[in-house]
Amino acid sequence: MNQHLMTLTRGGQYPYRVATREGASAQFLMHGHDFLQVCMPNITKTEEARIIKGGLKAGLIQDGPLILLLFQFGDELIFECPFDARLIAPDRRNLPNLTNDRQRFFFDIHLVDTATNKIRGFRGITLPTGLTVKFFAAVQDQLVDRRGQDAFIRKYQQTPLPSLAQLAKLEICGL
Repeated sequence: MNQHLMTLTRGGQYPYRVATREGASAQFLMHGHDFLQVCMPNITKTEEARIIKGGLKAGLIQDGPLILLLFQFGDELIFECPFDARLIAPDRRNLPNLTNDRQRFFFDIHLVDTATNKIRGFRGITLPTGLTVKFFAAVQDQLVDRRGQDAFIRKYQQTPLPSLAQLAKLEICGL
């Protein structure tokens, strides 16, 4: 495995490809990194503070092969992230083994201003233990399910984000 060290700096250029101009993308379970890209053009100081320092809740909806992660920063900023571990090449995939019921999934948050491609902030976070177990179990199920996600995604696209957040049973994240 060829890994290299990359230094990310607040205010510096963001070196990774962004998955969306506005929204969030879970870049999880790949060797060398686990991060949530939160991408927004022309980020305000209020939005930056809410994402980097405010409360965070997360949850997921599992429906067939679909894993839909939801993240809520503060009371108003909600992002939905469809996640498909099958898109990660098997030699790049890193699915940790849980050895006890107290383990938590740790990942970084990268806040990127897509108007300038500048890094506006970072944050480390952990999912609650129950959500960690639920996420990894959903990934295991997804890896053996050969159905496509399109029909399942369409089912949720018309649902308002606050309603999706309720369905996902958001939990307070830590760290």
